[in-house]
Amino acid sequence: MHTATAVDAILPLVGVLIGAGLQYFFGRTLELQKQLALQKVQAYADFFRALSASATQGQTMETLALAADAKTRACI
Repeated sequence: MHTATAVDAILPLVGVLIGAGLQYFFGRTLELQKQLALQKVQAYADFFRALSASATQGQTMETLALAADAKTRACI
């Protein structure tokens, strides 16, 4: 009888610890995915901004370098 009472007392604590660990893991994974998506969107925006500058100002080395940098960041 005594061991059943100890297991009944410890089991909810174990459940809470497992739940907290899973919440931390999934929250961290979600935050990483959000950051990667934000960086990719920013790279695409920079790429289109460089292409626009290239079209309006002509294809200079600077605009081509900006476009290549943004394209590389989007690919990575």
